[in-house]
Amino acid sequence: MKNSLLINLIQISLNAVVILTAPIPRFSSQVLATVIEEDTNNWLDRSSISKFPTSILISSEESQESKKIQLTLEEAVNLALENNRELKNAYLRRAIEREDLAQQEALFVPNLTPTLKLFFDRNRRLSGLSRTDLAELNLDTTVDFLFPSGATFDVGWTSLGQTLDNIERFGAFSGEDFSRQTFRVSFTQPFLRGFGPTITKAPIEIARRNEDINILSLKRQLIDIITQTIQGYRNLVRAQEELKIQKQSLDRAREQLEVTQALIDAGRRARIDLIQNQTQIANQEVAVESAENGVLDAQSQLIQILDIDPNSELIPTEIPEGSLIPSEDNFAIEELLKLAFANDPDYLTNLLNIDIAELRLLLAKDNSRWDLSLNLDYNNSLDTIENNADNSQFTVSLDLTREFPGDRNLQRDIIRRQVELERSRITLEETKQTLEIEVKNRIREVNFNLRQVYLARRARELSQQQLDIEREKQRLGVGSLFELINFENSLVSAQNQELNAVINYLNALTNLQSTIGVTLDVWKIKIDELSIE
Repeated sequence: MKNSLLINLIQISLNAVVILTAPIPRFSSQVLATVIEEDTNNWLDRSSISKFPTSILISSEESQESKKIQLTLEEAVNLALENNRELKNAYLRRAIEREDLAQQEALFVPNLTPTLKLFFDRNRRLSGLSRTDLAELNLDTTVDFLFPSGATFDVGWTSLGQTLDNIERFGAFSGEDFSRQTFRVSFTQPFLRGFGPTITKAPIEIARRNEDINILSLKRQLIDIITQTIQGYRNLVRAQEELKIQKQSLDRAREQLEVTQALIDAGRRARIDLIQNQTQIANQEVAVESAENGVLDAQSQLIQILDIDPNSELIPTEIPEGSLIPSEDNFAIEELLKLAFANDPDYLTNLLNIDIAELRLLLAKDNSRWDLSLNLDYNNSLDTIENNADNSQFTVSLDLTREFPGDRNLQRDIIRRQVELERSRITLEETKQTLEIEVKNRIREVNFNLRQVYLARRARELSQQQLDIEREKQRLGVGSLFELINFENSLVSAQNQELNAVINYLNALTNLQSTIGVTLDVWKIKIDELSIE
């Protein structure tokens, strides 16, 4: 009697497990609506039907088809560089920045300023009894030079022609023509304020360093985009391989269910063993669903980075193999630090900021000096009034000026520039220290993840051996199904651990390249070769 009762309880439990683990049927929108409409006595009342999410009532046939794109890592990087909107804006700014530099570079180029003026004046007098007409043509040309010594040299030429007509009401007429040619030269050489090529070329040097900073900023932006793309691509690879691992485990669980069923039919296993197999399959199906969602999430993130069609289905084709990971990486910290100090955009930017601060302090101090200048002026004019007489004038002066007690704004500017210089030096020291620590941490991460790859590989191999041995025992009918499931779970965990170790190692190398600023060199990308159409 007790045995019969026990068998009935087992049978009831098996039926319950089969019902619970059975796959949930998928309904189209029409079938789902019909089921909700007919089931009026269940817990879902009609008021809740109106709040039911409309998204799940859409038939799978109505979903938009995705476009599959097979993508290598290099193609992903190229797409990111081609489509990134922030990068496009950066290259548009480069056009303005280059023009700013060109304007400063032309500081010593002579400036030519021609002026043409036509003038006519009619003046009536005595209630219209007479009038005077004046016509004038004035042509003026000026050329000015700036020399590295700080001297300015201006040359000008003016040609003036006038016609004056006086007309009386009763026919009286008188006219007069006038012309004048004027040539002038002015030369000024400062000896204190504004003297010497160091001062005169300072604005050019500041513009050049700002241009270098702009290029370094663009370089850092490119490095960040490439690094982000690489990691996004590998995250998709990780998710794709995790899904593959979970599906393989699910296939093995289903195969084991067939083996268990055969052993039960042969009378070598109790039927209750099916519960463990079915529970394992149910859990593995949940894991597969979760892995599929992880793939979709990684795809959406990479699609956003690449800025391509959101309906695309990206399929990475470069799958890293743990067996290709080198046995060891020997990094010389001193050599990598030299590379970092020579290539890191942030460190180099701070160096340039110090140069700019020094030049600005130099200009501020120069503005507070006395003004001692030699001035030479020469004028020569020739006009028709004096029968083409040659009138010339030549003057020389040495001027010394100084404002007392002095402009406080000039002194304040010096103090401000000194503070900027000291702050730039402090920032440089901080950046240098931070860079040294970061390089050492990146090297440590690479070495750590490399050891993790080999440990994870060894753990996966041992887990595979344990599972193979236990599966063989199961085929012989002498093993424990509980142990088999544990070994299966251990293998899945070991495979994922090895996969993560490989991806983490490769990402650590990528981060190291980004830190020392050699990412563009590794990918053979030159800033001048990139353009935005």
